[in-house]
Amino acid sequence: MSPHQTFRLDAEGYARCASLLEAAGMHFVEQERGTSEPIGPVPAMASISGQLASRRGTFRCQLVECEGRHRFIVTLHGDADTMIGVLDDLERAFAGHLLERHETVA
Repeated sequence: MSPHQTFRLDAEGYARCASLLEAAGMHFVEQERGTSEPIGPVPAMASISGQLASRRGTFRCQLVECEGRHRFIVTLHGDADTMIGVLDDLERAFAGHLLERHETVA
C-alpha cells in the first residue's frame, strides 16, 4: 500500500474539513499555507499542510484545491492495521462529502 492516500472531497467537505475531522475525534493542526501560480499547462494550486492527530497516531497531511477540485492527502506509517484503521476513520469523517469511494492505492 502506498503511504500517500488521497480523498476527493466536495466543496463543502473541503471547507469543513477541520470540523468534520474533529467531530470524528481527530484534529487537523495547520502548519503552513501556500499557493502556486499557473505555469504553462500547470494550473494554480492552493494547499494547507499540517498534521492529522488521531487516536492511532499523528500523520502528515495536506488539503489541496486546484481548478475547483478538492483533495485531502494523508501520508500513513505504521503497521497495516494502523493504516487501514486511519483510512476507515477518514472515510467515516468525510461521509457524505466524498466524490468517489476511496480505494487504497497499492
